[in-house]
Formats: sequence, structure tokens, C-alpha cells
Amino acid sequence: MARDFSAITLRKVTPDDPALDDMLPDIARAQAAVHRTRLPDKPEHALRITQNFRNVLERRMVEIWRTDNPATGAVFLSPFACGGRQGMQMDDVVVLPDYRGQGHGAALICLAAAIAKARGKSFLAWECEEENPAARLYRSFGAQPRAGMKPFRLTKAHLAALPAPRTPASLPMTVSPRFSLFRAVNYGIEGYDLPADEQPNGIQIEDLAMTDAAEAVAALSAYLYRAYHERHIQFADIVLRADDPQHQAFARHFDAAQNTYSGSPVVLWALTDAAFEEAAAQGFRLNIKGILS
Repeated sequence: MARDFSAITLRKVTPDDPALDDMLPDIARAQAAVHRTRLPDKPEHALRITQNFRNVLERRMVEIWRTDNPATGAVFLSPFACGGRQGMQMDDVVVLPDYRGQGHGAALICLAAAIAKARGKSFLAWECEEENPAARLYRSFGAQPRAGMKPFRLTKAHLAALPAPRTPASLPMTVSPRFSLFRAVNYGIEGYDLPADEQPNGIQIEDLAMTDAAEAVAALSAYLYRAYHERHIQFADIVLRADDPQHQAFARHFDAAQNTYSGSPVVLWALTDAAFEEAAAQGFRLNIKGILS
């Protein structure tokens, strides 16, 4: 489907971008309102929130692109892999409430596809809650839910409780970085819905190949123990097959809950093949201020 994005300009966010002071906190709070999460909103928090965003950009935890003139939305991107294919993940794509339904979200998705294509990737992935009306937009691109796959969240508390492994163990799997927008805003600020000491860096684990659930538990526990204590990850999303008894036993062992937002289960989405190519082609025609490659 051809879309008219002639009035929309997109810009890469840099550590000195004025958007770190105003637009990005507003974006985060708009997303938090949808997910019933309280984030810092007082004037005395402003400098800390700006510095939090600057830190994640300088540490390359995430890549952020935003709309410009007017500032209406942003997309947060990370590299991602699954099923032997390399892609990009939209950790968040958010449009401010006053501008929804005007093409800004579609432009950000096309931009993300163009960035993925420019870097030799073959798909775009993201997640949203089952009841999110944005699913209509996703389907208009030809995106599809990833059938039968469900993400389960291990929190920082889960990771901190893991015992030290007795012996090294390995497990076939694919690991990609994840970014938490809410933790980026809340870090270092007490009194809100997320712990103030949790940083925004996490991981997503895909393609778990297990023949024995107990051995897989031991191997993944060892990996996560090291990732938490050496790389300081703060959460891990593990994508499991909903119809596989071993996968479900695995989730129960870790007491991991299926990811939910606003009480609705999370659905994993992917834009692939011809639909991905078409979205990327539309993205390359956007008015872009920044280097895609």
C-alpha cells in the first residue's frame, strides 16, 4: 500500500539532541499511560531523565529516530536475530496521542524497515499486547503474528536469585539485546512504578533447542548468571513455543510469566519477505535527516 509521507521528516536522535529534554520524556509517558505505568513527571526529574537518555545513546544500548517539525513520535531500535536470520527489532514505536491516525506511526515503521534493509537485514520484528488497536496498522503492512511463539520475562529479581553454576554449560540459542524505555526514564528516581536501580539493558533469547528440560534449565541458568553478573543485564525475555511441553516446563521452573502489557498477553510480530521489501522501499523515500547504514 502506497502512503503519502511528504509532510513528515525523520531525524536520528543524538546525545546532544534537544529531544532528550522534552520530546522523549513525553513519548515515554504517553506509552506508559497506555500500559498503566507511572513514570517520573515532576520538574525536578527533568535533568536526570535527560541524562538517562544521553547515557543509553552514548553506550549504544538503543538507536532512536524521531519525527521532526512537528515532533510527534519516535521509534527505538535494536539488532535482532531469530531462526538463523538477521533483522531489527522495534523495542518501542510511539506516537503522541494528538497525532495518532495521521500516518506518523506508519512512517516510523517504514523508516525502521529501511534502516534494516540498508544494513543487510531481512526482517523487522516487534511486540505489542493482544488487544492493541495498532494491530490494524501492522496488518496493513502485511505483518503477521509469529504463530505459537510466546515471550516469558525473567526480571532482575529472577536473575539475582540464580545460583552460581557448578560447571560450564552450553545451550543452542540466539541472543539479542533488548531495551526498556520505561527503565531508561525511571533509572535513579524513587517513588514510581519501576525500581529506581534497574537500568534499561536486557536480552531476548530465541531458538532454544532442548532435548531435555532439566539440562536446558541448567545450561540457561549458567548463561544468565554470567550475563547478569558480568554484563549486568537487568531482564531477559525468553521466547518459547506455546504447544511444547518441555518449553512450558522450562518456564514453570523459572517461575517466568508470559509478558503482558495492560493485562493483555503480548503478541510477537514480524514483517518479512515481500511486505518487508515494500515497507523498506517506502522508507527510503522518506525525508530522512541521518545516515541509515
